[in-house]
Amino acid sequence: MQKVKNFIVKEILIVIIMGCVYTNIEMIFRGYTHPSMIIVGGLCGMLAGLINDITPEMKMYKQCILSAIIITFIEYVSGYILNIKLGLNIWDYTNLKFNLNGQISLIFSFAWVFLSYFAIKFDDMLKNDLCRKTMFDNKIN
Repeated sequence: MQKVKNFIVKEILIVIIMGCVYTNIEMIFRGYTHPSMIIVGGLCGMLAGLINDITPEMKMYKQCILSAIIITFIEYVSGYILNIKLGLNIWDYTNLKFNLNGQISLIFSFAWVFLSYFAIKFDDMLKNDLCRKTMFDNKIN
């Protein structure tokens, strides 16, 4: 039970950290972001890291492609909910080629392949270097 609790706490921290990194990247390239992107970006980063944790024998390029597919799916679902259903208009890709309902674009899907590599490596760094030196290796009561 303690291992499950530690795993959940670690992954929640990973979501928050990855989400903050993602929103900062968005601020640099777009000039703005939305608070929901902490969760969406963090979830994508965490899942990219979990792919690496679950299948470490899988070649890195395959992990990145799988991550990009998952990220594109999450981007579409979150875009459908946040932009179409809730009308928040956080992003709109209708002016980009190869878009689906303005929520995802094949162009960005290719970008996710490359960004996934950095998310996986950052996740490794967080789990291997930072988490090892924290309370997670001690019993939490």
